[in-house]
Amino acid sequence: MMMARGNMQTDILSLEADVASARSGFACIFSSSDEYEHALIIERAIVVQADHKAEQRTMEMKVNGDTFTLSDDRHTIQGTGKLFGPAWQWTYFKAEFVAENGARIEDENFMTDPSAVTARKKISAPDGKVIMFMDVTMKTITPQMFEILSRALLNK
Repeated sequence: MMMARGNMQTDILSLEADVASARSGFACIFSSSDEYEHALIIERAIVVQADHKAEQRTMEMKVNGDTFTLSDDRHTIQGTGKLFGPAWQWTYFKAEFVAENGARIEDENFMTDPSAVTARKKISAPDGKVIMFMDVTMKTITPQMFEILSRALLNK
């Protein structure tokens, strides 16, 4: 099938815009609290999608020695992982999670610097085909700053 040059150019520009939008991804801020007495790590994330919609998500990591199980408040992901380093001062973890749609996430977090966390995630389709890799660096902010930012992002 032949297309007029003007339509083909429009189609290409439209496709490029769709790709750029898909790659714009999302932004997150995280709050983490360690509850030693309950052997629990709670992560709250404010996720801002490419369309600027923001929502809060909460993950719980139940710790047992140097391993943990993970689940979220929406029951959309679950998994297990291993912690490395001194207890409750871990410097690294490696985990694998499975989303409700069957996607697999291999997650490594490097926590040796108290001012930042670096993570690498490998995301695969249910058939095992790698979809993407994500490298993430998160800077530390105070709990008060997290609350300010989360209220602003969630319009509360």
